[in-house]
Amino acid sequence: MNTLDLLLTSDRTAWRHEVQSWSDSGTIFSRLRIGAAGKDHGLSAGEAVRVLLALSEAVFWTPEPTRDLLLVLARRWAAMPSGLRRRLELRIRRGPKRWVKFEKLAQYRRRRAAYILTRVKWLTDNGCAFSVDLGAEIERWKLAAPDWREEYGAQAIESFETRAGWVGSDTTTRGLEAEPPATLLERARDLSGTDHRSFIE
Repeated sequence: MNTLDLLLTSDRTAWRHEVQSWSDSGTIFSRLRIGAAGKDHGLSAGEAVRVLLALSEAVFWTPEPTRDLLLVLARRWAAMPSGLRRRLELRIRRGPKRWVKFEKLAQYRRRRAAYILTRVKWLTDNGCAFSVDLGAEIERWKLAAPDWREEYGAQAIESFETRAGWVGSDTTTRGLEAEPPATLLERARDLSGTDHRSFIE
């Protein structure tokens, strides 16, 4: 149990004052705020939603806090007041804003759609029901991000912490022996590369 958890256990009022004193200007305090929103014995569901809605655009959509944010959303989703949850749903469905100085419009549209799809996929797969039918929107997002894949949703909460390890080699033929000569090279290229999650190339 860390210091903040001990404070919450011993003095909930002091813990709440501490949480309210945190700014949203830095990664550390922003992630602490997200973590605090997941403490159902510290903040009510309504208070938790307000904390998440108050997160800056950069924090809400930056990849690094995504794991913490999605896990908190899944934990608190069902208990959220419906009006506040709809505001949160709308923020997710609108997606991130454009980096006007660095991003062409076509690049932004692909990134925006991919970010939305990944979060919506993970949330719905983990019991977070949206208040509107997303079917038509999902199809539009997929058209805008043709390279997006369903498995990206499951990968949404993968940690961005540094990992290290030995990279092994996959020496199996992976079915290439049955591939017709005309498509053998193309299929081999498709199967080549490095799996960064399992350290296999």
